[in-house]
Amino acid sequence: MEFDEQEELNGVRFAWNTFPSTKAESAKIVVPTGVLYTPLKYREDMPVMPYEPIFCHSSSCRAILNPYCTIDPSGFWICPLCGTRSPLPPHYHGITQENLPTELQGTSSTMEYITAKPVQHPPIFLFVVDLCQDEDNLRALKETLVISLSYLPPNALVGLITYGSIVQVYDLGASTVNKSYIFRGDKDYTEKQVADMLNKPVIAQPGQMNIQSSLQRFFLPIEDIEHQLTSLIENLTPDPWPVAHGDRANRATGSAINVAANLLGGTFSGFGARIFLFSAGSCTLNPGMIVGPKLKEAIRSHSDIDKENAKHYKKAVKFYESIAARAVKHGHTIDLFGGCLDQVGFLEMKSMCSKTGGVLLLSDAFTTSIFKQSFLKLFNKDHEDYLLMAFNGTLDIKCSRELKVSGLIGHASSSKVKSPNVSETEVGIGGSSKFKMCSLTPQSTQAIFFDVVNNSPLPPNAQSYIQFITYYQHASGYYRIRVTTVSNILTGDEQTLTQSFDQEAAAVLMARITLFKSEQDDGADVLRWIDRMLIKLCQKFADYRKDVEASFRLHPQFSFFPQFVFYLRRSQFLQVFNNSPDETAFYRHVLLTEDCANSLLMIQPTLTAFALDLEAPEPVLLDSVSIKDDRILLLDTFFHILIFHGKTIANWRRAGYQDQEEYSDFKALLDEPKLEAGELLVDRFPLPRFIDTEEGGSQARFLYSKLNPSTSYNSEEFAPGAVVLTDDVSLQVFMSHLQKLVIALYDRQIRLWGTDTQLRLRSARVLVVNLGGIGSETVKNLVLGGLNTIEILDGSVVKEEDFAAQFFLPNDDSIVGQLKLPLVLPKIQELNPRVNLSINTTNLKDLTKPQLFAINQITREHRIPLYVAGEHGMFGYIFSDLIEHTSTKESPIGNQAKVAGTKINGVKEIVNVEWKNNDETEIVTTRDTFSPLQQIFDSKRLPLQLNRRQLKRLSGALPLVLSLFDIERPSNVEDDIDRKLLLDQGNIVCESLGISQEVLSDEYLDLFSKQAFTEFSPVAAIIGGSLVRKTVPLITV
Repeated sequence: MEFDEQEELNGVRFAWNTFPSTKAESAKIVVPTGVLYTPLKYREDMPVMPYEPIFCHSSSCRAILNPYCTIDPSGFWICPLCGTRSPLPPHYHGITQENLPTELQGTSSTMEYITAKPVQHPPIFLFVVDLCQDEDNLRALKETLVISLSYLPPNALVGLITYGSIVQVYDLGASTVNKSYIFRGDKDYTEKQVADMLNKPVIAQPGQMNIQSSLQRFFLPIEDIEHQLTSLIENLTPDPWPVAHGDRANRATGSAINVAANLLGGTFSGFGARIFLFSAGSCTLNPGMIVGPKLKEAIRSHSDIDKENAKHYKKAVKFYESIAARAVKHGHTIDLFGGCLDQVGFLEMKSMCSKTGGVLLLSDAFTTSIFKQSFLKLFNKDHEDYLLMAFNGTLDIKCSRELKVSGLIGHASSSKVKSPNVSETEVGIGGSSKFKMCSLTPQSTQAIFFDVVNNSPLPPNAQSYIQFITYYQHASGYYRIRVTTVSNILTGDEQTLTQSFDQEAAAVLMARITLFKSEQDDGADVLRWIDRMLIKLCQKFADYRKDVEASFRLHPQFSFFPQFVFYLRRSQFLQVFNNSPDETAFYRHVLLTEDCANSLLMIQPTLTAFALDLEAPEPVLLDSVSIKDDRILLLDTFFHILIFHGKTIANWRRAGYQDQEEYSDFKALLDEPKLEAGELLVDRFPLPRFIDTEEGGSQARFLYSKLNPSTSYNSEEFAPGAVVLTDDVSLQVFMSHLQKLVIALYDRQIRLWGTDTQLRLRSARVLVVNLGGIGSETVKNLVLGGLNTIEILDGSVVKEEDFAAQFFLPNDDSIVGQLKLPLVLPKIQELNPRVNLSINTTNLKDLTKPQLFAINQITREHRIPLYVAGEHGMFGYIFSDLIEHTSTKESPIGNQAKVAGTKINGVKEIVNVEWKNNDETEIVTTRDTFSPLQQIFDSKRLPLQLNRRQLKRLSGALPLVLSLFDIERPSNVEDDIDRKLLLDQGNIVCESLGISQEVLSDEYLDLFSKQAFTEFSPVAAIIGGSLVRKTVPLITV
């Protein structure tokens, strides 16, 4: 059966459609044995039986009768999961292959049972409305809410809470006068306190309905109070509490949702209910404060959270998680709707949605169609006029003995049922085989992971079995049970396993694991993890010869998987730089909701081209080469639908050709992508943002940000299409680099500085002037590191002394006197043929001090870091001018606290100080301001930049190294430097630096006079290695 057929029939997409036969083999396949399961997947021919299912009699199993069972003629059935023999009901006796009951038929691997137990209460909907918003926004929200009332079932129970600086709970049982109860907006009420304040005796008036529990008067059938509730909503006005200049509104979101959850939990615990929270800004009051009331306090950013600089964040997260836990306990769903250009605090509040299966919707305002249409789509109905939403669900996962449940990643909560099916290896929400899902729709999809626990050999084509049992409250008022039973072969044959790989499902499952990790780990660590997984997968399933890149071949079943990972790495789910924390929370929430096809669309959007010379729209590469002047492109990212007009098309459109009768074909061309976009909008939830733009338009950035940058501003080769202004590597570079990593060319470098740095090296350029001993070591390390482009400038000829320290030279005395670079170039290229090497034999001879200063002036003008390195026998030096450089150091807090703004010396300043681990560790960010090289030679500020200990340890090496810049190199390398000349020049340098001439000891003068301008290969290796370690982090920033 094809992968998509399995999904249509059973709502499942496995990464591996056959499983490894043993635990040891399972550990080698990299991508976990997981499945994307949509419990309530719509199927037109779904068998629905109006009776209770038949359960296995084993107390530890309790699986349900299914097509994989073996039927015993004596009236028993054998459970495929546990092997238990259980009796069939009397009316099932005598069944044959010709008269099988529905649950045993082959097409009933997924079916549904309607139990005889009715739900005691209809669905409950509680609206919680923020009044701290402007008139237009509130008016639009009220209009949408009034419309939504007509979408609810007539018997649905409805309640209303509003909040601003205070929280108002409306008593809908008071028919003669509008009545509400007031709660403080800055108080954390318990469930008992809420009940005590609201649970006042109510005496039924003549003609008034008799309410058994006084708390139930806050939730009444919509058919009885629609007029009254409509009037209440229409008369809502913005919060009257005055807002001082420079302040935010006092918004008690935390208190309001707390009161709502407590009221609903104390009234209808265990029955399907949803709390709709509509917020137009961040909570500014505790409990649940997101940001302080003063506008001068900026709302937290990703950087603030990463650096633990968001002072309200942890407390708010803990508060909203406690509300989520209460909602899960009662089986209630919390939905969050934001209508604000600023952040609402969804990052802190997201647990209330993710743990209860609720909706999280972010929009610019409640006036937008994104909010209005998305909210009303929640109330879509099936062909029987029932809401397409389920309530208070539970997913129970059963496995045969070869498998165990590792965990679930999705919008659910653990029921903490540790059955024999539960694995010790956890992935996502682990430690349970049963999960609570307070709300479900036909699109709700969970990622479930399994652990192969079998350790013994199995016969060929041995079968494993998995059964998903979903209990839920149907909108019809009855409890239902959806049962899906699937079977997978267990195999030790790698070829069979390879053929069963579903790379689309695998990409989505890995994306879910990545998002789960990103909630706990640093972003860079997560990227490194997914890179390692991709490399291991390719090493396992690709064909290649070690160190031969051209031999790399990836099996067709895996051919698109690296591409999916490439786009996942670039997606808004992991690259959060241009998104607020709320936007990131929204994007991730939706990805964890949708099925395989929609999730893959979010990871790798689709691009469709329309043109006059095309008979029909055609899919094109998501690549910059797809942009052409005479094309219209339709981009679908799931969150955005964008129509992009090429330059020629845009000019024609501005000229109005579409309005002229003779250009009817052009008008049809302009309309065609709009019609297709309209079809995409029909069933999409939430409603995507629609963008109509053209070449050069400001919103064209939405398209360019998604394209593979085959042609970017720093591309080496010209390619047709648009130029993308990005430093991101292209898919082609990514794949080339992946091949190199797989065949282990850069294994050591990856371990040293990470995959991201290694990738950026592939677009870096370095100029090396003079290929001496240090130059040779530097070039060697850069070439082996995989740098993109290296140019070497050296016009010198080979000398006899070069053989001692320059290992690129052939060991041949006959080359003395020949140009050096043409001789060494082949040897350098052999180290790594993928590096772009060029040479320049312009003869600079030895760079003089004025020449160095001139070069330094040019590098400073162009903001290019400059390193000057050299050696004199056993002494070496590295001078650097990075212009300005910021670095961070983490260490235990010392006796003296660091303070931002403190100048450590003339060039170093503390710019930021943060603390973590209960203020036991400090993270100090410093900024170094570098001086031009010229100031190194004549600045008298050196004593001011060094402390007393450093001054005491200052040797004669520094002034003598600087002195040699003014002394001519002897023609014969074996000749010593005149000692008196060296001393005189050293005294001049000491005076210019403002240091004592006493450092020029006889020992140093002797050593430098003998070793000056000589090269010693061990010293060159040390300096060259140190130089590259310092250089790589800078050229890859």
